[in-house]
Amino acid sequence: MEITLQVPEELGRELEQNKEQAVEILGLILPNMVDKISYPDENAILGVLANQASPQEILALKLEPAVQERVSELLRRNKDEKLSSAENRELDRYLLLDHLVRLAKIQAFKKSR
Repeated sequence: MEITLQVPEELGRELEQNKEQAVEILGLILPNMVDKISYPDENAILGVLANQASPQEILALKLEPAVQERVSELLRRNKDEKLSSAENRELDRYLLLDHLVRLAKIQAFKKSR
């Protein structure tokens, strides 16, 4: 299905260059924005994630040093200056992933006890 949206020019260029990722991202965020769509609760989703790897593997997840350095840089710069829209999206992505990993680790810890 094709949908036409009016967006700022800079965003339009980025969407054009990253079509597949944009569709994937929309698929992840739209369910949280639309009340009419029903999905399993957070624990059910985390249960699925936790079943794909052993609890020990989930608990051992850590950012690579280069990625951790980038996240730290973005967080520091976010406090001191305005990030570009691309940098804001990158930081948001890292923060979302961090949140999901923390939730998965909580579930994995409970499962491993």
